[in-house]
Amino acid sequence: MQSSDKAIQSLYSTRDINLAAVLMTYNHFMSNIDFQIEGSDGRAVGYFIFEKSKELEETVQKYWQRQLTVEPREFILNLRSLKSQVNSVYKSPHLNQ
Repeated sequence: MQSSDKAIQSLYSTRDINLAAVLMTYNHFMSNIDFQIEGSDGRAVGYFIFEKSKELEETVQKYWQRQLTVEPREFILNLRSLKSQVNSVYKSPHLNQ
């Protein structure tokens, strides 16, 4: 296995902005937002990139099983921050090169 393959395996990505906000609320570090051009209209889609860990995988599993609770204000602040980052790329796409 090449080192770049290992690096990819150590990352977790999601397109779900709500899940990304929950992961941030649970103190999982988001390292990047990777934008990919998708669909017939060529729209940029953001993938939220996190460092993979057992704790992160457990949080994701509990998210999908609806077993998590979050502090509402912190979640909302994280969600707003993510939306702001995504919107800034749509308004200034050259900044994401």
